[in-house]
Amino acid sequence: MEISDFAERHSRHAAYQSADQQFIDSVNSMLSGLESLEVHMDKLQAVMTSWGPCTPEDFKQKLAQWVDSQISGKDKSKVRIVIK
Repeated sequence: MEISDFAERHSRHAAYQSADQQFIDSVNSMLSGLESLEVHMDKLQAVMTSWGPCTPEDFKQKLAQWVDSQISGKDKSKVRIVIK
């Protein structure tokens, strides 16, 4: 292997590492400030069961109200709901 081949490979490797780091930095920047809201299925099921039979519109409204109550005081644009 010639020195020029080694230098070219090293240069490409450094460029890949730089691109990888830029990607990681971008993702971290995008995710910074996000707040996770964990919703456990058993709790969600209990809440929905307590509503009893309802129309699709009532169901949507009750679900929206419940979600709003869970994220009260938080920045809605930063909250991410995670179903557990």
